[in-house]
Amino acid sequence: MSNDNLGHVKCPFTGNLAVVRMNKKDKLYFVSAAGMITPSCKAGQDWMECNTEKWPEPNRPPDNIKLEYDHDSRAPKPVYVNGAKSPEIPKPAPEAPKIKPEASEHEPVNEKSGFLKKLWEGGADDV
Repeated sequence: MSNDNLGHVKCPFTGNLAVVRMNKKDKLYFVSAAGMITPSCKAGQDWMECNTEKWPEPNRPPDNIKLEYDHDSRAPKPVYVNGAKSPEIPKPAPEAPKIKPEASEHEPVNEKSGFLKKLWEGGADDV
């Protein structure tokens, strides 16, 4: 049995509405013609939170949404009714803080050292 439909989101892949659900690990995901999309990192979950239009009750869409069922689909397809318009391009998630990389004590990757340097230069026979 599928998880409860908690709301809908505009699929960034297809442009159609897709139902939003929550999995056993409390991660939001949506099901659209593109498949079951589960953003697992914090930025993806933030995007889901920001762009999901939550329904008043699980499995009960608001009056301006009806669910169309397709026998080939894994989930119902939400569709706006009564002239309601689909939202434009989904909003970006709040930007994650930038992490400044720490200075490395190691030498740069493009420099060869020791055995590899001699091997690269063709003089590894004496090593």
